[in-house]
Amino acid sequence: MIWDTLPECLLDKIYKKIVYKQPKSLLDDIKSYVFVMDVIKSKIIPIDNILTYMIFYYEKNLNYQEKNNKYYMLKFNNAGLDYIKFKLIKMKSSDRYSIVKNCFYIE
Repeated sequence: MIWDTLPECLLDKIYKKIVYKQPKSLLDDIKSYVFVMDVIKSKIIPIDNILTYMIFYYEKNLNYQEKNNKYYMLKFNNAGLDYIKFKLIKMKSSDRYSIVKNCFYIE
């Protein structure tokens, strides 16, 4: 076969050109993560608001006092952004968009 006679550098270039079709849900997932991170980095919504929303609405296994302690611990250690990124990676794209929507319209 011709593939066996080609040098490695050519094979590497050929393999880099091969593109596999990805599911639409993967693209939506990437877009939602980038969008939310852009909103966070632009500081349109304060990080404290996003952190508060994420802890109080997505930490279902904690009671109010534990949620409050977690919030102050993350804020005190300047780990809020790391916590937000960690949680965003595990969310569905619709949940990410709802965070931005709900943080814009906090009552």
